[in-house]
Amino acid sequence: MKLIKTTRPRFPRGYVDNPVSFVTWDWVAAQLTESKNYWLCSVLPNGNPHVVPRWGVFLDGKVYYDGSPQTRHALNIQRNPTISLHLENGTQPIILYGTSGPSNNLLLN
Repeated sequence: MKLIKTTRPRFPRGYVDNPVSFVTWDWVAAQLTESKNYWLCSVLPNGNPHVVPRWGVFLDGKVYYDGSPQTRHALNIQRNPTISLHLENGTQPIILYGTSGPSNNLLLN
């Protein structure tokens, strides 16, 4: 199993100089496990982002999602497997970056 690399966001000076707390990976994994819907961003052939809602499940450090191989996002991923994914919650955002494979799963990195 590939190790998951977690990072903290970098904010401009004066934005969050002294954070009072950070979320743990266990909390993030719980949010991913409880979620049923994710926003998946792939890259169109012209380089523009393409964002779609996807049903999915978080299991063993990966997000598995549904979709036909003929969908726009699947065709994008065949060309360029680099994607980002986030949950629907805008007040407690979780943003993942990684690569997607042919089995419709996100490998976190």
